[in-house]
Amino acid sequence: MAIVRKFDPNNWVLVPTRHALERLRKRELSPSADVPEAVHALRRLASTAKVLIKNDVWIAVGTERVLVLSEMRTVPLEKYQDELKRHLDRLHPAYTVYVITAEGCRPTSADRLDVDDLATEFEYARFSGEARTLVLVREGERALAVVTVRPPRKRERKLIE
Repeated sequence: MAIVRKFDPNNWVLVPTRHALERLRKRELSPSADVPEAVHALRRLASTAKVLIKNDVWIAVGTERVLVLSEMRTVPLEKYQDELKRHLDRLHPAYTVYVITAEGCRPTSADRLDVDDLATEFEYARFSGEARTLVLVREGERALAVVTVRPPRKRERKLIE
């Protein structure tokens, strides 16, 4: 098991799963909290965390909460560009898409996303129409799905002390 001392906000893209989003809404945020609020809260929680990596599971142990993370599969954007354009063209222009990057999350309407422009800045992507999220990753960054958010266990608390 390797210990990474600190969360690296410049190289890690945190993406909440539906389960993590619901837990955040219930315990950390309001029931009406949207995806940008959740991503900001996850980044805040992870900023003080120490990260344990075992196999493909990453556990970010913080003083308040533990984030269970899993690496997301992303596709090279240059190969995925045409398919992404087709997905976005099918959406209503007013449909909100949450663009999640290492800098955070910003809501954008589907008609304002220029895939060619995004391909100049980002190397990898993953789009989920169901979750209304577009994850964009640069070379050297990692996309991590936040599987769940929970209180730290006794053994985990010892790691951060």
